[in-house]
Amino acid sequence: MNIRGDAVLAWLHSYAPFSEAIDVLAVEQLSFWIVGGAIRDYYLGSGAPPVDLDIALSGGAKDLDRRLQGLRHRINRHGNRRYWLPNGCVIDVIEPARFYGAEDSVESMLRRFDVSVNAVAVEYPTGQVLDPIGGLADCRDRSARLPKLRWETSRGFEAAHLLARAARCILQNNLDLIDVSRFRGLQVSLAGVDWAELERLNHSSRAEIDSSIRRVARYPLVSSRSSLLAPVADNWPEKNGYMPALGRTANAQPGSRVASRGVVYG
Repeated sequence: MNIRGDAVLAWLHSYAPFSEAIDVLAVEQLSFWIVGGAIRDYYLGSGAPPVDLDIALSGGAKDLDRRLQGLRHRINRHGNRRYWLPNGCVIDVIEPARFYGAEDSVESMLRRFDVSVNAVAVEYPTGQVLDPIGGLADCRDRSARLPKLRWETSRGFEAAHLLARAARCILQNNLDLIDVSRFRGLQVSLAGVDWAELERLNHSSRAEIDSSIRRVARYPLVSSRSSLLAPVADNWPEKNGYMPALGRTANAQPGSRVASRGVVYG
């Protein structure tokens, strides 16, 4: 795996819409970090062009907003902006101060990302790589960890959204979740879930979100419960030493007997 940031920038420049987007951003001579899905996809070797561009700015957001003010845009619930370029490219601009923990730097912001493989950033134009929690190693191993700062502080709707986002990332990229217990430990009452908003943010139906969360948690798929992750009575897969396979656990088939600790790591 080539971990050099300049290789990532060259890869992004190979796709015309994103090359144009980066050129638009570069006009303001801003130093910014490319984060999230595009960086993850490169290091996972997906080979597919990115669908959008997430950039983080420690400063200069007002200058960028002035540059892009004529474009269609939307402000999310945290105050960060999404822009649609005429060429179809979508740019999400994230300010650390407007992230979940009101962070003071891009590095501290990455420590609060949802999944380790998403918490890698590449600076433009230097190509410097920022990897505060070992996301590159997880990309190499096709594994995923859940950053403690985010997972132990999220509550209510944000916790439900966190479960949905993480589950989608893990399943779509066929990753092995290392700390399953942390995922399971994030209990969310159904009464606190705005399903319409959760469906909108995750581009998925309630049934799809529910199914993906329970697959990653390695719980049976059931329809009667009070919490997104409440195991149901005697149906705990670990109780009898059974659980469904997940990620790259190719040797463990659904319903196969596994180790007594009840976790398959692949």
